[in-house]
Amino acid sequence: MTFKSWITRALAITLVVPTLACQVDEGDLDAAEDATDADDEDDDEDDDDDEFRLFCPIFPGSAPTPDVNGSLAGAPQSVTHEGAGTGNACDRFTLGVASPSGHRAHEVTFGGAYLANSVDAVVGVWARSCTSGGMPLCTTWASIPVEPGQDQAEIVDCDGELLPGVPICVIAGVATLPANNTYTEVRAGIRVETGGGTSQPAMITISE
Repeated sequence: MTFKSWITRALAITLVVPTLACQVDEGDLDAAEDATDADDEDDDEDDDDDEFRLFCPIFPGSAPTPDVNGSLAGAPQSVTHEGAGTGNACDRFTLGVASPSGHRAHEVTFGGAYLANSVDAVVGVWARSCTSGGMPLCTTWASIPVEPGQDQAEIVDCDGELLPGVPICVIAGVATLPANNTYTEVRAGIRVETGGGTSQPAMITISE
């Protein structure tokens, strides 16, 4: 073997071996792509599950403008109203109540029942104190926590059935304000959506 042919053969081996070592079975590629697609789908599903709540935040120090205004002053011991968001973004239906001295709000309840197996809700309660007079001074809005009501583990419970084969979702939430609170304004908002993104009516009650 001449020197020239030895060099030619050595170069051929050098080029072929790495090429063979880097060959990947197409079946492995398909499996990897399927796994990646599945992960992407799972991520998309997780994003869809979280989207409604992530896009409806409660900002500290602020409260949505009420759709309905009421007052606890006088004979009423509670103000109750039912309504729905506009269907736009995360607009909540909001009830606002004036609670002057001697008629302080102490409880806010949310409720609703829906013949569906996929319903979600976001709720919020805000309260602040304002001085009386022509130019009142107000504190910033405090966010009041809302807990599940009616013996529910979650505010939204979609595990029940109205009748066999007829799924039902129940919304039940309650916010309790301190017994000695001085809040002169209380607002409560709720948005209920079906799995298809349609806004549904729900009940809000603010009580002394």
